[in-house]
Amino acid sequence: MIKFFRRIRQKILTKNKPALSAGKFSKYAAYATGEILLVVVGILIALQVNNSNQQRLDKKKEYLILEEIHTEFTFNKVEMEETQKQYSLAKDDAKKIIALFPINPKDIDLDRLATCFSRITFNPSFDVSKGSIESLKYASSFEIISDAELRTLLLRFDDLVEDYADRESRSKNFSIDYLDPYLRLHLPSPVDIGIKDPRIDLSFLATIEFENLIKERLQKIQNFTQILEDPERPLVKSVNRIIELSRVE
Repeated sequence: MIKFFRRIRQKILTKNKPALSAGKFSKYAAYATGEILLVVVGILIALQVNNSNQQRLDKKKEYLILEEIHTEFTFNKVEMEETQKQYSLAKDDAKKIIALFPINPKDIDLDRLATCFSRITFNPSFDVSKGSIESLKYASSFEIISDAELRTLLLRFDDLVEDYADRESRSKNFSIDYLDPYLRLHLPSPVDIGIKDPRIDLSFLATIEFENLIKERLQKIQNFTQILEDPERPLVKSVNRIIELSRVE
């Protein structure tokens, strides 16, 4: 490109040679000015080409990152819905037990109670995958995401997950530290089978302690599952929006 402009300049100098012959200084000044202009034009063109190449590379990198984010958060949505489904069953069974209070151990349906025990003591986890976010954080490259809304959602996602994880953890810890030991104290393991063991004394089902444990278990589950059940709650809304904004053609 520079050679092309140089040829044009030389033609102009040759064409105007009589006018330039009035003084070598003018001739050299014109020549130097032309060289400078050629260098400047060459630099500008090189910068433009370099910028275009960098933009293409950045766009390709963003495309790959968006694909990774979309795949990861689609997986998160499936995990979230499955976790919500499992705890919904646990809530229903806790309510079924509560509806029997005060329990008369002689009249209880042990098969029904066995199913309820199996579900209320089950503690699935919403294992959120955040590898794509961690990669962006590690490389300090969130700016590669051109969509400002998506960038903001990704930056705030950790806080939403932390709030959910804290509530889920409290519910699981209550089950592990209080409900499970209480049931194991009175029933052989696993408790859903142990409830039918002819050796056990079912009188514990009529105690206030048992009633309080089941009620507390229900409350703890409700405290965090509401985050998963309402599509307008920040966590669910963010997951759905991130999936939508990261979709690439």
